[in-house]
Amino acid sequence: MFVFTWGPGAGSYDFIEHQSQRLSKFMRVIAIDQRGVLRSEPIKDEESFGIFDLIKDCEAIREQLDIEKWGIIGHSFGGYLAVQYQLHYPERVTQLLLECPMFDFESSARSLLMGAIQEYKRLGQDKMAGEFLVSTKITDTKKDLVQMYRGSP
Repeated sequence: MFVFTWGPGAGSYDFIEHQSQRLSKFMRVIAIDQRGVLRSEPIKDEESFGIFDLIKDCEAIREQLDIEKWGIIGHSFGGYLAVQYQLHYPERVTQLLLECPMFDFESSARSLLMGAIQEYKRLGQDKMAGEFLVSTKITDTKKDLVQMYRGSP
């Protein structure tokens, strides 16, 4: 059985390494970097980037590795991504495990921005803290935030 871990987005490899060590005793574990985070290449201004692009990336990896079906572990933002992948390619998914999934974009985005504000203040970078504070007020609706994450279909 194959398990594909998707996430934790912009987190660290510690999570993936810990999961892989335990799970690899029972199954093959494949972990990828989502586009633009960790060890993957930065996203270029002219490059398409949205949830559907990430779903296509996952499918391209499955095809490249010649895996007929796989189980998916989705952590944090990877939980949302895993559900969306499963909805688009149900015939390719054997199991779906969600671990601390992020489904409320508005709350999660605002929480991350507020955390960044606090960190910039702690570092004495008040100008950056102010810019992030403005960012929390740019989008007032959940629909706008979801659209921002999804990009174009």
